[in-house]
Amino acid sequence: PAAPRTTNASATDETTQILRALQRYRAAYEALDAKAVAAVYPGVNVSNLQAAFAEFSKMSYDLRVAVNGVVIDGQTASVDASETIRPVAKSVRADPRTGTVIFQLRKTGGDWTIQSVRSDARK
Repeated sequence: PAAPRTTNASATDETTQILRALQRYRAAYEALDAKAVAAVYPGVNVSNLQAAFAEFSKMSYDLRVAVNGVVIDGQTASVDASETIRPVAKSVRADPRTGTVIFQLRKTGGDWTIQSVRSDARK
């Protein structure tokens, strides 16, 4: 995801760290790695996610997140984004789900982690 413009150097650094957290989330999701998703999104239900990923063992996901805005409030942040999830497989053609998503993040010990993901993704 591209960083939104900002004039404050500290806010720019925080935004960069937030975008890195979202990139780790995207990479873990595309790798179908529930434990890696949990590393950046500790509140996720790992066993449910592992079960969902197991159903798609012959597939992968192409996850695109386009950041529309980042609001940082001390140790918390909200990211408004557009998200497209497309299952990818050689033998199956699947339609992407697109929609808006709000990521709520918290900074703990210098790292930003996702606290919640609210999505209206649709086909």
